[in-house]
Amino acid sequence: MKKTLTIEGTPVSKGRLRTNRNGHRWTPTKTRDAEFNIKQQAKYVTVIPIEKDLPVELRVDFYFTIPKSWSKKKKELHMCQYKTSKPDLDNLVKLVKDALNGIAWHDDSQVVRIVATKRYSISARTEIEIDILEMNN
Repeated sequence: MKKTLTIEGTPVSKGRLRTNRNGHRWTPTKTRDAEFNIKQQAKYVTVIPIEKDLPVELRVDFYFTIPKSWSKKKKELHMCQYKTSKPDLDNLVKLVKDALNGIAWHDDSQVVRIVATKRYSISARTEIEIDILEMNN
């Protein structure tokens, strides 16, 4: 039972928790907004969270637009190619996993396999695919 979801817009990585001098901690606004956006769109696709203890495979493809400052030749060379610059792939995945807690699965510890890529494309988006794995694999 695969579930797919496409989030339009530039992918955002999970920001570090911020702390002020008084010890008050908060999540950066950009991170909070991105998680909220994923949650809202996932609610339309995912009605019931995957049962506890069922293993889940998460496939995520992050697509970034090619910088406008690049030459036409460089843009053509990089179309659909891997993006090797920031943001870090693990931080991008972390935001998606945290956003889908309680919506796609009960806890992100259920995710036992992750396949993720960062690529250049014409349009910025995040494509998410969630699949329940068989217990004996």
